[in-house]
Amino acid sequence: MKSAFSTLGCPDLTLAEVLAVGVRTGMEAVEIRLDKQDAMCGYTIESIAEAVRMIAESGLKISDLATGVSITGYDQAAVERMEKCAALAAAVGAKGIRVFTGSFSKPGEAPQDDADGIARTLLEGARVTRKHGVQVWVETHSAYSTGETVAGLLARVNDPDVRVIWDIMHSIEFGEHPKKTVEYLGDAIVHVHLKDGRDKKDGSHYQLTALGAGDVDFCEIADALETIGFDGYLSLEWELMWHPELAVCYRDTDDLLTAYRALLEKCFC
Repeated sequence: MKSAFSTLGCPDLTLAEVLAVGVRTGMEAVEIRLDKQDAMCGYTIESIAEAVRMIAESGLKISDLATGVSITGYDQAAVERMEKCAALAAAVGAKGIRVFTGSFSKPGEAPQDDADGIARTLLEGARVTRKHGVQVWVETHSAYSTGETVAGLLARVNDPDVRVIWDIMHSIEFGEHPKKTVEYLGDAIVHVHLKDGRDKKDGSHYQLTALGAGDVDFCEIADALETIGFDGYLSLEWELMWHPELAVCYRDTDDLLTAYRALLEKCFC
């Protein structure tokens, strides 16, 4: 399985610095989170040539671009954003763009969402991103945090270029065992977000922790992925941007990614 890390864990680094730390720590790819203007570390499609050069020189791949597109019903503007982001993804060799679906609520508790509208938006999004050779990757998140809910959505869409990013924490938080998530989604899973956390036992989100200090059984995750022959990237989504308290866990990004590589070698090789 292949190693990657999200720039969510190093939001203050420039693209050059992100690539350098990835090389130093033996990562294979970077998952780049786009900003609110859908630019990649400050680069737009008009200025992407410099970024393409730096990426090529580093030898790292760009696994995907993590957009902030969030779909709760039919949304033509979201389709247009997906095409814009797909053009940027294609320029840097990324195979997918990440999108969110559903309201920021628990699975099955978002009656205001229009599932048919979400499916239509994803279908139209896939049609326009496909022109760039890029797929739409739905993250398990919010109202669609579980494999069961996302599988139902994929059935509505029925397009081979709408695939899934499995964020392991979100499905676990809502009580779905990793083996069940993989059973529901199968080879629709093309990318995985890894992180660790501790169940607070109060029905709320897990408390994020240093890798290996929480409740996540990474070897169990590895076993589940092996059953579907998963060959995508395992991406560390260290949520430092949203949880600055995590900064005390590691000295710096090098220290974080070194610990991550050790985890991968222990459980995923």
